[in-house]
Amino acid sequence: MSIWWVNLGERFAEQQAAEALWCPNKTVAKDGTLDAPAWHWAIIEQVRQGEFIVLARDGRIEGLGVARQMAISDSPKPAGFPDGK
Repeated sequence: MSIWWVNLGERFAEQQAAEALWCPNKTVAKDGTLDAPAWHWAIIEQVRQGEFIVLARDGRIEGLGVARQMAISDSPKPAGFPDGK
């Protein structure tokens, strides 16, 4: 069993409301092409059901969670998530 630290930043409220963690599965390069996801987005697929997640924002712990299921690859962005980063 693992304990995960997740920095939610500007998406904290949206992810809390959705009761889900979500991150892009591709990185947009400066020339607009799609690359592999950033390492910190890719490792979310390692989270397993029942593992603990420390939810942080601005260097502070904002909450604790328990994964309800494994990550869902290529899951679409949840409704209400802003465009951009």
